[in-house]
Amino acid sequence: MISLSSFSQSKYGSDSVLCVTNLSLFREYYKQKNYEEAVGPWRWTFKNCPEASGNIYKNGAIIFKQLIKDNPAKKKEFIDTLMLIYDQRIRFFGNQGYVLGRKGADLLRYDKSQFLAANEILSKSINIQKNNSEAGALLAYFNSVDALYKNKFINIDSLLSTYEYLNSIIEFNINKSNNKSNYYKKTSELIEKKIVNYINCDKIEDIFFEKFN
Repeated sequence: MISLSSFSQSKYGSDSVLCVTNLSLFREYYKQKNYEEAVGPWRWTFKNCPEASGNIYKNGAIIFKQLIKDNPAKKKEFIDTLMLIYDQRIRFFGNQGYVLGRKGADLLRYDKSQFLAANEILSKSINIQKNNSEAGALLAYFNSVDALYKNKFINIDSLLSTYEYLNSIIEFNINKSNNKSNYYKKTSELIEKKIVNYINCDKIEDIFFEKFN
C-alpha cells in the first residue's frame, strides 16, 4: 500500500482521480479549441499534478498563446503564465535548450519591449543546442540582437559577428536536406533582408577578408 501510494503521488499528485479527470477535461476542450473552458482544468493539473503529462505544457502553451491574441487587456498576465509554463516544463521534463528556444521566441513575439530578456534566454538556448537549434529560435535570436543594435547596446561588428555564427548553423541545417531544411531557408531569407540594410562592401571586406584569405 505504501508503494502504491508513493507511485500515485510521484506522477499524479495526492489525488490521482482528480488529476486524471482534469487532464481528460482540459484535453477534450483543447481538442475542440474551446480554450476558455480548457483553462480551468488545465490550471488544476498545472498546480496539483505537474508531472502527470507533457501535454500540460505542450497544449498549455498553445492555449495561452491563443488567449494572448484574444484578450489584449490580459496580455501581460497571459505572457507571464506562458513563461511559467516553459519554466515548469524544463523543471519536470528537461530538454532545456529546446524549450528555452521556444520560450525566448515567444517572449519576443508577444512583447518586443522584452528584447533584452529574450536575447538572454535565446543566447542560452543556442549555446546549448548549437547546430540543433530550431529555425524559429535562430530567427528570434537574430531579431533580439537586431533590437540590441538599434537600441545602441551593441555595435555593428557584434551584430555581424552574430549573423556570421547564426548563418553557419543555418547552412549546416540547409545542407542536411531533410524535411525541416525549408524552415532554415526561410529563416535565412528573412535574416538576409535585415542584414543587407546595415552593411556595405567595405564593411563586408573588413569582417570577412581574413577568413576569405
